[in-house]
Amino acid sequence: MQAIHSPESLLRESISIPEPLRILATNSEPRLAAANVDPGIDLFPFDPQFSEYELFGSILERLQRCRRRPVRYTTRESSGSRYPELFYHECALPVVDMFNQIRDLSLPPIRSTYEMVLDGQAIKITFEAPPETRSLPIVIALAPGTFQTGFWKAEVLTGVTPTPDVTDRRLVVLLKELLGPDSDQYALITDTHGAIIAQRRKIETYDRGSFNCEVIVGQPVRLTLAACLNLNLSLGYMDENIMTDKSPKGALNAPTVPVPSDEDTFRDRKSISDFDLYTLYHDKTQAEQFFRWKARKVQEAMGRPCVVGDILVADANAFDRRYTCPPNAVPLIPFPPHTAAYLDEARRPQSVGTIEAIQSTDRFEVRITRVMKTAAEGSQIAAVYEVTLGDQTLCLKVFDDRLYPIEPPENPSEPLRYWFDGLKTAADSVRTEQRVYQRLVHAQGSVIPWYYGAHSFTLPDGHQTFGILMEFVKGSDPEEADLGGRTEAEQIAFIKSARHAVRVLQYGDISQLDWESTQIICAPRTQQSSSGRLEPSVGCVFIDFTSATQSDTAYNSHQVDDYGNVLEILCDPVVGLPKRLLVEHFEPREDWDYYITNPLKDMD
Repeated sequence: MQAIHSPESLLRESISIPEPLRILATNSEPRLAAANVDPGIDLFPFDPQFSEYELFGSILERLQRCRRRPVRYTTRESSGSRYPELFYHECALPVVDMFNQIRDLSLPPIRSTYEMVLDGQAIKITFEAPPETRSLPIVIALAPGTFQTGFWKAEVLTGVTPTPDVTDRRLVVLLKELLGPDSDQYALITDTHGAIIAQRRKIETYDRGSFNCEVIVGQPVRLTLAACLNLNLSLGYMDENIMTDKSPKGALNAPTVPVPSDEDTFRDRKSISDFDLYTLYHDKTQAEQFFRWKARKVQEAMGRPCVVGDILVADANAFDRRYTCPPNAVPLIPFPPHTAAYLDEARRPQSVGTIEAIQSTDRFEVRITRVMKTAAEGSQIAAVYEVTLGDQTLCLKVFDDRLYPIEPPENPSEPLRYWFDGLKTAADSVRTEQRVYQRLVHAQGSVIPWYYGAHSFTLPDGHQTFGILMEFVKGSDPEEADLGGRTEAEQIAFIKSARHAVRVLQYGDISQLDWESTQIICAPRTQQSSSGRLEPSVGCVFIDFTSATQSDTAYNSHQVDDYGNVLEILCDPVVGLPKRLLVEHFEPREDWDYYITNPLKDMD
């Protein structure tokens, strides 16, 4: 059976391991015989910075940067009922699987092997280290409750026979064998209830054996193992959500090439993508010229906006001929059965006529029948129109980066890279939207619109830019839909639909950075009642993915609480949904959902 977790929740999951008496009853083997060896060992604490807080704080901090990377764990059938094999399958393999799923995929996976030690009463696990990584720890796992951490808490031990149970004395001998005088490895010894981490000390004489030692009590065994492995993993091994430098790379033009005049620049450069961003980041003269160009182009764009009745000529699929979308960083997560069933039930018919009209020619025309949002509204570069293509009504979203909201800096002396912070082109915006629709192709027509591609459109002023065609979804946003005046059955249907829609985004590794109620459509639909009749209902459709993100190195601020943000919109008194219905029907967060906000607490 396969389960989905966040990395941290997988490590904190409680594990059921049979107690040692059950094992001994099942496997009638004698307890360990005393070894006729001197168990002397000198133990010292690690340096102050090697504290339990630092040990676990380091791995948890790294995992939080991977928190939007749900990991799959498949429960395995362990080989037999003995404890050592159970530990390997229930504790060690899930940790190895987790690291391998969130690693930088350009690096090899971690591999593990095990063998029996201490006359079959313990298991030794070793790990194959990736390149440029120090040797990974050795793990010794004992049966639960048989490891006495108290023996290992003394600062200095000198050849004593500490307890009636000789397990610890045998471990002293084993530890000396595993961590030789020149070893830099760590050893983790655990019985799932307690653990120690030990490492050979570098001293001049090795007559007795000196080790640094840290006792761990009360921490989940998987988390302890992951923290120990993390000690030697390179910083780049995990594909962490670390902010990377997005400054453009390139080279300046040769000094002998003159800077183009304003007149030439105004004439020849039609959009932001016609500029070399590297040059703008490093050449103040051309950076200043960019803002003069920008002011001129804003006047041109505002001089002849699109109006009802305009006909826009489209170059079919022009975006795909010029640009490609990067591959997805993580695989899709299969939906729970009830969400998959809802998507099938709620799916609206696809416009076959639209597909045929676009695929049958290199050029087509759309007529604007309603201006829904102009590019000037809210300082956005996207204008949204209701259009017709033949007898099909569609939604057209056009991106005109001449209107991108960027102004000359108030302080001209600040570094040029700050002048263009967050600058986006029309192609950037189209790429972001298209990646979402392509990623969620299985959800098109249900909780997101049908998508009919990215094309180049010629605007009334002659400017050519990119836009996307989508299904026109009838309805209104929750604040205008009068959900409070609908039947309880319709309210429940909308709440459940919204929860399915959030799950579709999360399982698709997509997050919205700018949630507003206008990105949610309360769309009329029909659904089958318990008596089998089709009855009027409403469903949730998400739109507007210009600021959506996915897990990749270019858009790594992938940290938005989509669940909480959507629920907060639905909790708004203006929407009118009763709190008791939201509590009952907006399903709780998934096990791997990192955030803990609950807008329902603030709802009257």
